[in-house]
Amino acid sequence: MNAKALLVVDVQEEYMKRYEEGLLKRINQRIGKAVEDRELIVYIENIKMLRLAEKKSPFATGLYIASPYVFSKKKASAFSNAELVNFLKEKGITNLEIIGVDGNYCVLGTAKEGKKYLNSVSVNCNCVGAMNNQRYEKTKETLSKLGVEILN
Repeated sequence: MNAKALLVVDVQEEYMKRYEEGLLKRINQRIGKAVEDRELIVYIENIKMLRLAEKKSPFATGLYIASPYVFSKKKASAFSNAELVNFLKEKGITNLEIIGVDGNYCVLGTAKEGKKYLNSVSVNCNCVGAMNNQRYEKTKETLSKLGVEILN
């Protein structure tokens, strides 16, 4: 049996203001389903460098926090954090579903790099926000060609 995890990327207060209101509700519904299905849930938070200091926005108000597993990243890909890679390996995770923001940047980078480490990577488009939807259509094509499953 393949162990599955849900990766929630950058659903932070600062970023969610840029996306349509229903996105957070759909993300929370997906997290709720993962809880029901006993999937491992992992949260990723982006850290920015501002004037030689790190700045981290809190998770979005109302985000369903269903696990204690939170990893930080300073680059687009969550897999730039070696602790996350080791954690998923230790938990025997072979299948990863990605939700969060932004589909053209951090979700894209995480999905692309995830293919190096995992058997199966999927992006749940119903739970992904993208600032540029036209570009996101091309991003989904690119991911599909790389072997990432696109879920709608």
